[in-house]
Amino acid sequence: MSIITINPSGVNALTLMSSPSSDLRSEFMEMMKAKKEEFKERLQTIRDSAKRRLVERIDTRMGSVNQRVTNRFLSVLDKLQSILNRMVGKAGDAKLKGIDTTALNLAIESAQGSIDDAKAIVASQAANLYAIEIASESALRVNVGSVVSELKSDLRDVHKAIVDAKQSVQKVVMEFAKLRGSGLKEENTATGSSE
Repeated sequence: MSIITINPSGVNALTLMSSPSSDLRSEFMEMMKAKKEEFKERLQTIRDSAKRRLVERIDTRMGSVNQRVTNRFLSVLDKLQSILNRMVGKAGDAKLKGIDTTALNLAIESAQGSIDDAKAIVASQAANLYAIEIASESALRVNVGSVVSELKSDLRDVHKAIVDAKQSVQKVVMEFAKLRGSGLKEENTATGSSE
């Protein structure tokens, strides 16, 4: 079992794939092509054609699952970032009204840090390639199972980072609700209205 992180020049895979720079992108694509060719060569050592097709299908599926899940996680992080950006705007409006936003600003900083950390973790996960070690047919089941388990474990860890980011954004929303509630109470008592 081995996990290969393709990360030339310290740039994450998502940046490489969306980068207009043809040098970085072509280097990344060449590395991926070389790894696929190496896997196909090792795959030919399996005598049983049914096992060979199964291992090839599992290998392809792991790559597509990793890509699909990391893309979904990035979409969730983009939504969380937009919610946080709206909260930053509302915090600015509250500060202009003279409401103390210290706790809200601290929650915003914490949430932004959580989102940035989660984005880095997702980018790192997207750069991982899971290579199945093909040493012998007898150990094939164990090798494939351990690589699949490793993928599941890594995706579970990434999911935990996404959940942490979501909870920190929820804390920002709750802090804003507290400010909004305290600001309304102050306005009601100042105008002589009763609740």
